[in-house]
Amino acid sequence: MGQHLKLTTLGEFTIRLDGAIVKGLASRKAEALFVYLAVTQQVHAREHLATLLWDDRPLGRSLGNLSVVVNSLKKHLASFLEIERSTISIKTSENIWVDVHESKVALEQFLPSNHAESSRREQDISRVEEALGWYRGDFLQGFHIREARGFDEWVSLERERIQRQVLTSWCSLADTYLHIGDLDSAIRVLKSALEIDPLQEGLHRELMQNLALSGQHGAALAQYRECAAVLKAELDVEPALATRRLYDRILARRERPLDNLPSLATTTIGRQDEVKEIHNRLREPNTRLLTLVGVGGIGKTRLALEVAVSLRDAFFEGLWFVDLAPVEDPELVPQAIGRVLAMPDGPLAADMPPQEGMITKLLDFLETKDLLLILDNCEHLLDTCVPITERLLRHCPGLKILVTSRERFDLPEEHLFIVEPLIIPEDQTSLEYDIDSLRENESIR
Repeated sequence: MGQHLKLTTLGEFTIRLDGAIVKGLASRKAEALFVYLAVTQQVHAREHLATLLWDDRPLGRSLGNLSVVVNSLKKHLASFLEIERSTISIKTSENIWVDVHESKVALEQFLPSNHAESSRREQDISRVEEALGWYRGDFLQGFHIREARGFDEWVSLERERIQRQVLTSWCSLADTYLHIGDLDSAIRVLKSALEIDPLQEGLHRELMQNLALSGQHGAALAQYRECAAVLKAELDVEPALATRRLYDRILARRERPLDNLPSLATTTIGRQDEVKEIHNRLREPNTRLLTLVGVGGIGKTRLALEVAVSLRDAFFEGLWFVDLAPVEDPELVPQAIGRVLAMPDGPLAADMPPQEGMITKLLDFLETKDLLLILDNCEHLLDTCVPITERLLRHCPGLKILVTSRERFDLPEEHLFIVEPLIIPEDQTSLEYDIDSLRENESIR
């Protein structure tokens, strides 16, 4: 089977042969040569390697030094080297494991997909978590050799490339956790990313937002102070306007209720799959408007409320339920929405009709908000609800709208979910039912 070679370069540098650390190499430059060959996995001319490691010496002397180093490597690692008269390279073998290669493959294959099957997604998450776990420090951290500017430049470029890839992967992993509603894991991942680069202000904002979404408002505000301190100490700058505004939003979030959802007196039976599907669709970035369409009395409102409860930690400014069934006058739809949102008091614009003034006030209030608006029982007010919804979606990028109606809105942004009746037993005349089958039937459980 042959010997197994393992190189770790992320953090502490080690060369292990069948689990034992390789000792006795001639010099630090012997280690540098071997790691360069192993990481690049290319055939290199001797002249290039000599110049890379001894750039201050005449070429003839550098080549002589290279021969000494190569002979040292041959004593311990000959089976992994291809040494020719004019070139040197590492052999390609399954028996050679290099952390930067293994992590690069795993991280490049991690393409978060909102549509991936849950089992596939769990495998991807597990694989990328393992690969990121190999990153215990910078590439060749603390590894220094003298008079080798070419080698130092290569290390610096590799270090920056790996750091960018790791940061990107941490952020993608955090997005994936957010998509599946795992806030705790998203927070853990963002903290790990900030350990790599604490000057990434965007990461501080993401962490602040997710801490607040999880109800940890104190920790979110503390994260802002940490961000401000780091930026001041390292760059002598203040946090960006977006960061300061997020701080203000967290303060406001801490002081006000985050939903007005009516409590459900009984448990919903038979709609668990529908709740899960609607939940997932509303988490999709491109789903801004989702309409639950079905006949009257089929359970659209209850279904919408069940979904909303499952999304309580998904919207920064919360979830707001507007019951439009009692509203008979279309002119009063904007007021009904504004009353639920508890918008600040203030006069409407004097140069426009009251309804238009109220819509304008809604647009201004919701323009920077990240919330879910639930418009329930819209079918008798479509001529008003449809244009208001269209304007809200156009002017308020953080807004999502869940609608229940007997008729669709027919807007380009609209996604439909048809609410079907629960399935009932086919033979309704027979009294000889299988009790176990009846227990599993959703319509009579």
